[in-house]
Amino acid sequence: MVLTAFIVSFGEATLAAFGIGNRINSLVLMPAMGIGNAMATIVGQNLGADQLKRTHQAVKTGILLVSILLVCGALILYPLIPTVVRFFSQENEISSQAIHYLKLITLALPLMGFFQVFIGTFQGSGHTIMAMVLMIGRLWALRIPLIIVFKNYTEWGSSSVWYAMVLSNTIVCIAGYLLYLTDRWEKKVIDNKPAGKIARG
Repeated sequence: MVLTAFIVSFGEATLAAFGIGNRINSLVLMPAMGIGNAMATIVGQNLGADQLKRTHQAVKTGILLVSILLVCGALILYPLIPTVVRFFSQENEISSQAIHYLKLITLALPLMGFFQVFIGTFQGSGHTIMAMVLMIGRLWALRIPLIIVFKNYTEWGSSSVWYAMVLSNTIVCIAGYLLYLTDRWEKKVIDNKPAGKIARG
């Protein structure tokens, strides 16, 4: 809602373009979201079984899969963007903004796949605060402040929203990768000591 309020400040055409771009983008991103959700289960099971090597291999495989899927999806979608956008809207102002937005976000699609994998990894390992920091930070610490800065200190106009989204995705993926490299997520958050005996009545 807050993000939408900032987008509305650029005009109704920008808001409509944002909606169209997100609908199309979400279709391509859906397989990566599924892999990200699956990562939580895979990571949780392997860490619980003390299979750390297999856990790292699962993360690498997840990153490889989302890279292949999203690069292929981007290559298919990119040349079709004008046609697909005009299927949703024939208005020149809306369609031109949506095309510009989709072209930018499509180039950065693999980053969104990496983000989903890292989120699934941290959630599956039980370190949900890491996942929360990434998800909240992407919007509140990066995207909205970047929109404000770009709107007030550049001549980009409505493109400020699209640049802010791509840049926030890039920064949060780098942050996710750095968190992954710290290995803190490998530490178990559940005490596996046997519980005391239950008194029998």
